[in-house]
Amino acid sequence: MNLDLFPRGPGAYENSFTDSRKNHLYSGSLSEWYNEIMKLNTFWHSLGHAVLVVLYVWGVAFFMSHGQQIFGDDKSVWIPVTILLVFVISASITGTLVLGRPILLYMEGKKKEGLKFFGSTLAWLAVIVFIILSVQLWK
Repeated sequence: MNLDLFPRGPGAYENSFTDSRKNHLYSGSLSEWYNEIMKLNTFWHSLGHAVLVVLYVWGVAFFMSHGQQIFGDDKSVWIPVTILLVFVISASITGTLVLGRPILLYMEGKKKEGLKFFGSTLAWLAVIVFIILSVQLWK
């Protein structure tokens, strides 16, 4: 009676496992898979950046439209300081979302891809603004 657990040798099954992984579409981690997909599809990646800009702007607009409820009728110096700080942070965040990746691509020598990403992000933002204005005018 043969009770050998590795009839073909201890390393034989490791090779068959790694060979079977190579037959799949992509065998890396999830973040590597995401990065590969985004490299292939700059147009859709720029949509994600545009949506994040719109969500951030919506959040800031919501915060500012409810400022009186948050701060009350207080006439302190902290209200303009807070507004200016929100402005600086907003410029940094939206600037990074719109310009960050295109500048990195441009600096890596991928000038055409960087410009395409920047143009796609602006185009998506224009489409989103058009949709918002159309919905508001339709009411």
